[in-house]
Amino acid sequence: MDKRRARDSEPIETLGYYDPKTNPANVKVNKERAEYWLGVGAIPSHAVGLLLKKQGIKK
Repeated sequence: MDKRRARDSEPIETLGYYDPKTNPANVKVNKERAEYWLGVGAIPSHAVGLLLKKQGIKK
């Protein structure tokens, strides 16, 4: 989310999804786009950072 936008506004881009109801949890992330956004300075939330780390995207 862009902090300059309203809280309930649309996301800039959807990079994937997370479904915790499956066993194991189903995580799908577009690695190329996630790396792009991290490269241009995007700062993920703590929870998203953990998911990216588990996917091998963020160190």
